[in-house]
Amino acid sequence: MKKFVSILMLLSPVLLFAQDYPVGYREISVYDSNRERDITAYAYYPAVQAEENASPVEGTFPYIVFGHGFMMNQGDYDYLYNYLVPKGYFFVSLTTETGASPDHETYAQDLAFVCDNFYDLMLDDVVFHDCVGPKCVVMGHSMGGGASHLASSYTQNMEAIITFAAAETDPSAIDAAANANVPTIVFYGEGDAVAPPDENQIPIYNSSNSDCKILIGINGGIHCYFAESQWACDFGETMSGSDAGIEREEQHDIVTDLLGLYLDKKLKGNHASFLQFVDSVDNSSRITTQASCDFTEITTDELYQFEFYPNPTQDVIEINIASIDFEVSIINIMGQTVKEVHNKKLIDVSDLKPGTYVIQVITGSRSMRNKVIIW
Repeated sequence: MKKFVSILMLLSPVLLFAQDYPVGYREISVYDSNRERDITAYAYYPAVQAEENASPVEGTFPYIVFGHGFMMNQGDYDYLYNYLVPKGYFFVSLTTETGASPDHETYAQDLAFVCDNFYDLMLDDVVFHDCVGPKCVVMGHSMGGGASHLASSYTQNMEAIITFAAAETDPSAIDAAANANVPTIVFYGEGDAVAPPDENQIPIYNSSNSDCKILIGINGGIHCYFAESQWACDFGETMSGSDAGIEREEQHDIVTDLLGLYLDKKLKGNHASFLQFVDSVDNSSRITTQASCDFTEITTDELYQFEFYPNPTQDVIEINIASIDFEVSIINIMGQTVKEVHNKKLIDVSDLKPGTYVIQVITGSRSMRNKVIIW
């Protein structure tokens, strides 16, 4: 049975242009002086070309800190970063605690530290200093999912926690979830016998103190289908007797479809994506959901708010609005309309003189204005 209550939260826009970027990647290491510990990871990022150490594209991007499963590593989640990075996200995939005897608490502290400090540390980085925005989401699979919930004991700076087949940890991720007061999504596969939902994800969801938490069960999904095919996970899945009712690729598609829409709203303030997310969660036959929030309680004011970026700009402005019928006008300081478009979210302003303008959006009977600087 589905239960919903209001999730909508207004966020300032990220200075980001909507397009698909090549995926660059780079090995990084950050130092936690309090624990005297080097934390290693791969950073995947929007780049000018798809190769190691490629130059990042211009722009400011929010970041995701990701925790891998037991005996797994960053390369086992290619489908996630290859989907998210081209859409304008940094994906920081940790490579600590990959051995046969991982320390769950240490791993949770690694995730919390990177979420807390990656933005500040990259301000001094020669390559990434202008590219990383301050907003962070913590995500993880299996052990890394449990550690993501456990990380809420060490930081509350994440914008959300999103986990896939999260496994109970030592200390307890179930107990730690009670510390979380940020939006939380808990994915599980209904056929998972490695970390059975009744013993892992559902107790984590029930324990969570989040005002808006969402439990999403993938019909026919299993534990290791949240990752690429990997010998250790697949062997454990076979031995445990998990029962898959769908193919791995379909499970990946379900995850990326929902995840992309949610992050587009959560980290970029895209209301249109939020409406699509609500529709998918409410109506998709591929999932079973439960939530502590009612997505249907969206006010008219929230639906008709608009955002635009980048600002300042010298070539284009992108409008972010949920409405499908709207007029956009660019007005100079003399009150003259110098550009006007209908139902067009991408506006070329390269022909306008540098200066301060007013951007006006009219939808229905509502008229909204804001300043934009063209240089």
